[in-house]
Amino acid sequence: MLVTEATVPASAAIQSGRIYAEVNGPVNTGVAFANPNSQDAVISFYFTDAAGTDSGHGSFTLAANRQMAAFLSEAPFNGRAPMQGTFSFSSSMSVGVIAVRGFTNERSEFLITTLPVAAIGNGSTSVTVLPHFADGGGWTTQVILTNQSEGQLAGTVQFFNPGSSTQSASPLALVVNGASNSSFNYVLPPRAAVRLVTGNPPGTVQAGTVRINPSNGSVAPVAEAIFSFKSNAVTVSEAGVSALPTGTAFRMYAEASGALTQIGSIQTGVAIANPSSASVPVNLELTRLDGSSLGSPVTVTVPPNGQIARFIYELFPTLSATFSGLLKMTATTPVGIIGVRGRYNERGDFLITTTPPRNEDAGSLAADVAFPQIAGGGGYTTQIILFGPPGSGKLWFYAQDGRLLGSETLRQIP
Repeated sequence: MLVTEATVPASAAIQSGRIYAEVNGPVNTGVAFANPNSQDAVISFYFTDAAGTDSGHGSFTLAANRQMAAFLSEAPFNGRAPMQGTFSFSSSMSVGVIAVRGFTNERSEFLITTLPVAAIGNGSTSVTVLPHFADGGGWTTQVILTNQSEGQLAGTVQFFNPGSSTQSASPLALVVNGASNSSFNYVLPPRAAVRLVTGNPPGTVQAGTVRINPSNGSVAPVAEAIFSFKSNAVTVSEAGVSALPTGTAFRMYAEASGALTQIGSIQTGVAIANPSSASVPVNLELTRLDGSSLGSPVTVTVPPNGQIARFIYELFPTLSATFSGLLKMTATTPVGIIGVRGRYNERGDFLITTTPPRNEDAGSLAADVAFPQIAGGGGYTTQIILFGPPGSGKLWFYAQDGRLLGSETLRQIP
């Protein structure tokens, strides 16, 4: 029985970072470090609680070409429980890092989703947009704000409906952390984090975007949303989405097989958020894995301050039953985009994971990139999906102890 899927984006190595950390009952946070260097890396770390108080300072050495993965409640971190705050680290060498949230559900199944690793330092003062949230009908969304700086951050969080072809999106009145309002204030001490959890009546389904508005002169915190879906009082799926930079050109892996609600079916979806006060047309085109076009593109218009969320069968109704390729999206003005992968498992549970797109405006990473965590065996399988600008290279697989497990030469990527 497939019970969980999670996406780990490849990332450039970094020397410091901060993640949201929670260890509380069925929830635990894990972190994986990969050292791609020929020299050992000394990694120092500490925890910060919701009040901004630091504790649990420690360090460990990660040998050359080695990887380690552990929950924050385990050695070498030995974080206390319960805990809700942040985990910060710095390394003598650049390392690959990924964070994972583990949740043991009501029938003792282990669900995983990835969490963003924030660069430590000052960020942007611009408004931040999360392209999608869902609440009601079994859905709950947690909005996590992490202070990546050494100063206090303040601002407001607003939830917007999607809008329509004839109407701009507008703020929604929601129940968040037990209070009903259309705007929620936040104050973040240095290095701390805050969590806002939706909790509206289960029969009322609402979806749209989340907007984080920093106060005048304040830096925007790092924002992420965690969707949870319950069916028959059991949490069957969790997925995390980060607030990614807006852009005018994106590409993402897309897949479809079987009817939308059929057991075993897989389908890619996309949410497009428009942060501007004018409608934005977005052109969408499917291409095969070899880069060739698959039929005519379609154009959708995203309302002012609004959002459009669709599965690819809804966007391309004549698409064949089985498809694997890329979805290209271009807009006249910058938009925010996130992809999702929906899947019905063997007992009909709806599993969802986010699939971050590649922002073509951001350019290419010049350095090597790493997947800090892969797993195979014991029920786990890993799919590695590569796409991007034309090029070729080599994929190397290493064991945790630094042994080279194998390599694969990559053909020219169209």
